[in-house]
Amino acid sequence: MRTNDAGYQASIRSREKLAAFQRKADLKTIMADPSGRRFIYDLVMERCKFGEVYAGNDAGIHRHAGRREVGIELTNEIQDVAPQFWQLMIAEQLEAKQNERLLREAAETKSSRERGEPADA
Repeated sequence: MRTNDAGYQASIRSREKLAAFQRKADLKTIMADPSGRRFIYDLVMERCKFGEVYAGNDAGIHRHAGRREVGIELTNEIQDVAPQFWQLMIAEQLEAKQNERLLREAAETKSSRERGEPADA
């Protein structure tokens, strides 16, 4: 049978190494781009529910655990391949959330002033 052929096995290992190398290169390219980091953040943190604990029915727990496991695997892979970009992504998201908070507070303050309410209220 061909699967026992040493040349065939070496060819398979070579293709697997090439695929792993390509995946790492792809992840670095994605994470090097700001839009790629935003996409990965949304994928891992929002869609995969990384970092969230689910307390609900059994079906929901299993679905959540599966999503979270994918997020953990992707996170680990990125941190192995491009840890500097993972850290940059987190810093960018923290800054974006801080800016959103400041804009929301500024809008609330402006709205209060327009209604004639004291700024402290």
